[in-house]
Amino acid sequence: MVFLVKKFKNSNFYKIFFVLTIFLFFKLVYAKQNLFLHGGYTFETFPGQKSTSVYMVIYNNSKEDVVIDSISTDVSKIGEFHTHTLEKNINRMKKLDNITIKGNDKLYLQPGKIHIMLMGLNRDLKDYDEFDLILKSKENRKYKTVIKVLNKRLDKMNQM
Repeated sequence: MVFLVKKFKNSNFYKIFFVLTIFLFFKLVYAKQNLFLHGGYTFETFPGQKSTSVYMVIYNNSKEDVVIDSISTDVSKIGEFHTHTLEKNINRMKKLDNITIKGNDKLYLQPGKIHIMLMGLNRDLKDYDEFDLILKSKENRKYKTVIKVLNKRLDKMNQM
């Protein structure tokens, strides 16, 4: 073993070995991440507000469908998936037990469509705040993302 170290000590072997090791490390780490959570945001809350909605895009880079069945965060007691339904000309929210992101597809969580509801907020959310949100799959894989809190004036612009 000492002979091999001495033989390759002044060669490019170490550089190549180092680059390959780093490459394989990242390949193994990110190969397990078949879901990517992108652009998560919510709007700032007014004092005492107890719920808010969260939006993002979820990319599934695997061939398999992924079922997400739970949401957790330290800013609320409850996290649920909701969608909107139209019943007798009244727009209502409906709780979803889970969501499925099809293989090699994406799912937009957006206003008026499927989104995340955080209920039982334990603090006010202010412009520029951030918090962690974790989605857990049916297979017990956890996917963590950072949610950005935006100024509520941006929400009003979206409704125009």
